Amino acid sequence: MKLEKAKILLAGLLFIFMLVIAGCSGQGAGSDSTSDNTGSETDSGSSTDASGEEEHPETTLTFLVDNQTVLDGIEAVAAEIKERYNITTEIELRPGGAEGDNLVKTRLATGEMTDLMWYNSGSLFKALGPEEYFVDLSGESYMAQLDESYKETVSVGDQVFG
Repeated sequence: MKLEKAKILLAGLLFIFMLVIAGCSGQGAGSDSTSDNTGSETDSGSSTDASGEEEHPETTLTFLVDNQTVLDGIEAVAAEIKERYNITTEIELRPGGAEGDNLVKTRLATGEMTDLMWYNSGSLFKALGPEEYFVDLSGESYMAQLDESYKETVSVGDQVFG
């Protein structure tokens, strides 16, 4: 169950990232092409109401971002996710630079990390030991939609972690 929740949380982060990027490209977060990236294995406890609409249980995710990150897009996407899926996103700011990197490493090592985090890809990300702390997303259906060069920066071996 914990692994499944982690997959859902990471899919949510990917969803947020994709919507922020779409918003930056002028497509907007309200596009009808947005899908539920939680996959078919999800056991979210959802039900259907009398109108046939799927109801989602209330969920809260914590999201750690660098204090230099512009939050407007993230907050807009978080509001859309709240409206569509009843998922509240609590955003926590961390310091930038070495102080922020140390905070991330400490929280990962102590098991006190937020559900999601915004972090550098590439060598800084790989130095965190993603195979120990993050969920492998390589088997998820949405991986086919990601650019191969991006996947390389968030992969270790055959596993994709971002």
